[in-house]
Amino acid sequence: MKTRTKDNIIDFVSQQNQTTAKLIIEYTGLTPPAVFRHLSKLISEGILKKQGIPPKVFYSVVRPSSVQKNYAFDANRERLIKEELIDISCW
Repeated sequence: MKTRTKDNIIDFVSQQNQTTAKLIIEYTGLTPPAVFRHLSKLISEGILKKQGIPPKVFYSVVRPSSVQKNYAFDANRERLIKEELIDISCW
């Protein structure tokens, strides 16, 4: 579930390309524990990624092309999808 704070963090990190927790804390005005809680959730949800080791840790947005989503469909919908959609993987 996204919250306004999480959306703000995602937008900020996206605009910066990559940033530090310190800059996120300054931008949001939240306490460090609150920011780190949000960062942990965003990382576990696959929205952000963390690079580096302390004291040089950077956060960036995982690009949509590198996010894999799994969808479960009932047999009827799966059949319709296979029958109705064209294969665009060759483009």
